[in-house]
Amino acid sequence: MYIVDLGKRLFHKNNIPVLLYLVLNVFVSAIFIGLLEDMFDPQIESYSTYLVHGLIAYMISLLIALSPIGEVIMRIQTGCELIDDENTLNYIQSIFEEVYKEAREKNPEIPENVQLYMNNEMEANAFATGRKTLCITKEMLAMPKNYIKAALSHEFGHLAHKDTDLVMLVLGVSRSGYLAWFHHVPSDTEKRRKAVKAKIQDIYDDSKQSYGAPKITVELRKTGEVISERTVGTYMRQMGIRAQWSKPWTITIKDSDFSTELQNILDEQFNPDRPNAVWCSDSTYIWTIDGFVYLTSVMDLFSRKIIAWTLSETLEVSCVIDTINKAKARRNIDQPLIIHSDRGSQYVAKEYKKATENMQRSYSKKAFPWDNACIESFHSIIKREWLNRFKIRDYKQAYQLIFEYLEAFYNTKRIHSHCNYMSPNEFERVYERTHTEAEFLAG
Repeated sequence: MYIVDLGKRLFHKNNIPVLLYLVLNVFVSAIFIGLLEDMFDPQIESYSTYLVHGLIAYMISLLIALSPIGEVIMRIQTGCELIDDENTLNYIQSIFEEVYKEAREKNPEIPENVQLYMNNEMEANAFATGRKTLCITKEMLAMPKNYIKAALSHEFGHLAHKDTDLVMLVLGVSRSGYLAWFHHVPSDTEKRRKAVKAKIQDIYDDSKQSYGAPKITVELRKTGEVISERTVGTYMRQMGIRAQWSKPWTITIKDSDFSTELQNILDEQFNPDRPNAVWCSDSTYIWTIDGFVYLTSVMDLFSRKIIAWTLSETLEVSCVIDTINKAKARRNIDQPLIIHSDRGSQYVAKEYKKATENMQRSYSKKAFPWDNACIESFHSIIKREWLNRFKIRDYKQAYQLIFEYLEAFYNTKRIHSHCNYMSPNEFERVYERTHTEAEFLAG
């Protein structure tokens, strides 16, 4: 099966130069063997005999190259050795294992038990030296961690696609050939591709590894890169990275009041023309080892900004009231304001009505969470992009994680298609600046 797979890849149109190289090597081997045999046995006159003998000799060399022996020889030729310095090993091994684990989860084709080696080359580089070995240069240690991760991810991609097999086929056990390949000077196109991939990795990591190709493309274009979303997607697949996906959000807390007196004023009009025109609120559960905790959030629909949130160990009306009061203290609500929620018991309680007495209360239709889709979607996003990555111990850890995501990323940095690919904070700043300029010109 392995030989069949290798043959299919070898005869692929992109590998025609490799195939031609192999054929040429067979003829060179035949000529060499023919000269030797002619010296010892001049009676042989059949060129086909020389060709067969050359083919056999070259096949033997290829079998050696594709065997574990070939892998060992390749490491020796490139000066790659096991890392013996304890500090260096602790530093690079932790990075290697992190990338290896993520790469294996995303692409099971990557072999098990891949080992890391290092040589003393003074040029930052990483390369595969066989099916289960990667080698980095000493200079790589001086590179930023994200650069190292990107380089390792790229090489794991080569292992997944068994590209090293083709390299070993072409080069056999030739030291000069391998070193020529190893010291290959990249073209301008290769350099740009590498630089773009490094940017993609940085943007991906800055997004807490949540952005997909559309958002990364937007961020790249902000830096002046002229690139298509399709190309970004291709590079991400090669790098073994992807957006965080999960099943669509579902109902987590059922409505408790089916009264016809609760009107849906909002009616799925999710795009108000100013801040503090429409707020929406909802609660969701978060699992921890110590038991469930509950996140209550208030979102301004204009910018999709979370203007207030509360984490509690119980789902009581007081938690909702605390969140509403935080929102009121932080925002200007002099103009008419609609606040939308589902029909949960907390949102129909007397205390809630008192806290929102100067607002127009709007409620989703019974058993229809899509009327509150924006805040429902946010709760799905924070779990998908962040919380689901952790085995949360208790309330304290859950609070720290939510604080980090909301205050240091979601409101401040995470771009949103609704906000013309700006963060909620930036979108509101643009509005305020534009609104102020318009008032100045009008007055």
